[in-house]
Amino acid sequence: MPSRIDRTSIEKARRLRKSMTDGEKRLWQELKTFRRHFGVHFRKQVPIGP
Repeated sequence: MPSRIDRTSIEKARRLRKSMTDGEKRLWQELKTFRRHFGVHFRKQVPIGP
């Protein structure tokens, strides 16, 4: 199924996910722990459609 999101937005989101700052890494580690306890899901840098 083709995506309605342009390729550059998808590539930018991937770059942002791969190059996190130390603060972002710590935040996501804490959220992962929170998810294990409460079953909540979070998404990182997901491009949104038009």
